Amino acid sequence: MASTNKTTNYELSQFIGTDKPAWLADYNGDMAKIDTQMKANNDLAVSVGGTASAVSTSLGDITNLNTTNKTSAVAAINEVNTAVGTAQSTANSASNTANGAKTTADGISAYLNINTFATSTVTSSDGATISGTVRNASNTAGSLGKIYGSFITTPANSPTISITTNLRPSTPITIQDLALVQDISGNKEIYQRNVNIGTDGTATIEISSFFNTHTIKVSIPPCLLFIKDFGD
Repeated sequence: MASTNKTTNYELSQFIGTDKPAWLADYNGDMAKIDTQMKANNDLAVSVGGTASAVSTSLGDITNLNTTNKTSAVAAINEVNTAVGTAQSTANSASNTANGAKTTADGISAYLNINTFATSTVTSSDGATISGTVRNASNTAGSLGKIYGSFITTPANSPTISITTNLRPSTPITIQDLALVQDISGNKEIYQRNVNIGTDGTATIEISSFFNTHTIKVSIPPCLLFIKDFGD
């Protein structure tokens, strides 16, 4: 006789104490059901494995994310990668801009740093006595600075006054009317004279024969000088 009870899912035999199994019917039937379901499970597993492999092939790997057969998941990854690349590029550009600005600022700071000061030696080509003090100051490159101070002399023979400085123009320059010359033993008037600065830093002032044998005071105001020829 058949089993009194059956399993819920596949109706396999479930005997009670008074049942008498019919082996050809009960056992063989149960084994057939089990075999059929195991085969179905195996076929499903093979099918799922093939589908997974196909999906993997379709998706590709990270080095081929831009092929046309990608799913929305890979498109999202591509979008993230693009955004990250753009952000990195923007960050690199900002960093380069900041570094460039710092370099420029450092250059300006170095240019404006007047850190060299010295007392100038003042001589006259006619050997006249010089009484007074002239100083000079400059940045490290000698491209920015000033000459300042005053001295008294009694010139003869239209002398050239020479003043040593740490200024270093790349070419000789002339600063119009920088020096003030006052005839303190004559008419007391004040005249303006050009100051020429050579590449070795020597500043010169030409004294007119008008002042020969007159006592004069030469003054140079402490103006900040850009040691460059501006064509004026």
